Amino acid sequence: MEELAMAPLTKVTRNFLADQQRERTISSLHLKLYLTNTFFSEVGPLVGDAIDNGLLKDLDLTVLDETDPLDRSDEDILQRAQEIDTFFRAYPSVLHCLTKLSLKNAGFDKLEMHHVLFDCCKQLKHLSLCYCDTGTYSVFKIDAPNSKLCVLEIDKCRFKRLELVCLPKLEKFACTTWGQSEEEDWLSMLTDDVLLSILRRVDLETAVRTSVISTRWRHLPWLLPQLTIDVDDFLSVPFPHPIEANDMDEAMVSLTKVTRSFLADHHRESTISSLNLALYLINTFLCEIGSLVGDAIESGLLKDLDLTVLDVTKPVDRSDEERPQRAQEIYTFFSTYPSVLRCLTKLSIYNADFNNLDMHHVLFDCCKQLKHLSLCHCDTGTHSAFIIDAPNSRICVLETDKCRFERIDLVCLPKLEKFVCFTWES
Repeated sequence: MEELAMAPLTKVTRNFLADQQRERTISSLHLKLYLTNTFFSEVGPLVGDAIDNGLLKDLDLTVLDETDPLDRSDEDILQRAQEIDTFFRAYPSVLHCLTKLSLKNAGFDKLEMHHVLFDCCKQLKHLSLCYCDTGTYSVFKIDAPNSKLCVLEIDKCRFKRLELVCLPKLEKFACTTWGQSEEEDWLSMLTDDVLLSILRRVDLETAVRTSVISTRWRHLPWLLPQLTIDVDDFLSVPFPHPIEANDMDEAMVSLTKVTRSFLADHHRESTISSLNLALYLINTFLCEIGSLVGDAIESGLLKDLDLTVLDVTKPVDRSDEERPQRAQEIYTFFSTYPSVLRCLTKLSIYNADFNNLDMHHVLFDCCKQLKHLSLCHCDTGTHSAFIIDAPNSRICVLETDKCRFERIDLVCLPKLEKFVCFTWES
């Protein structure tokens, strides 16, 4: 069957890759074939010559096998790998052009396939291995600092474990099924870097839950360098509407607990490069959160803070007395925990009237690292001018939405790159 299919494929390949037939180059060739030496010896030169002549730019090669892996002996699998290796060595220009390679049913024991795949295939971006190994239940160690590989897919491969020491361009790693025995926890055999890359793609609650999978996972969530702790994630499901005071209290209890867990110095094995913290303005909890964040900053545990002070109450339902009160509570929070100001890189505030408070000094003098400021339904006194004169400020993004300033006077804000006014209320 394979011989019958390969005969017409060879004929078509010869027809398209014959130099005299082409008037222009082939930017990409997707070639799927069977491992039949009779035809490999002709397909190889055709593809190799097309590459050497500049006729073919990129090659996506799939080496098929219709035989059930259970019907392949260990000798068969080793023999297939040897034939693939021989093909690549006979036509090395094929390696230089490969951008995607898919292999099935091959055992590369005693073959230097790491060198072939990650050193010789300089353009390879996508590698797919199915029912492959480097010796039954052996370690597949990848250390390829110069590789361009960005997608690695493995399916039912019999590696004992996979060690990704260095694969700098990798964006996607997919393991459909692991060829280990059911008792083996193959996922836990991956390196910390790979597991952390997985955890970064899920929400924090899910990441924390993985810590109970096994002792291998227990410490991993506390190695995450970037954290997002959003009070809305702790609201009950389905999302309550409207959000009542009791809902907010319960969500803040959970947020405080998680914050305490991640910022407790004895839990951390590495610094937090960035914390995105969104919370409700409830004094009962702010005093503990302020202390936790402040201590983390003072101890060098936390580098950058993105703080959002939320408000679920509609602005029209806020009285003129409540808005200044919110502003006063925010001001008191910053005054009580001044180290928070030094670490702020982004600040978002809702429903606050900063009349009679020196928020200009707080926002533009004390927040020395602040780069992004967002104000929604805020003002400095009804229909007053918001004058910004901050020659030393690092703010590069300023956003206002439905703020009741009579006008904004940007006297000096030298680093400003983007100013957005979504809706103006005059």
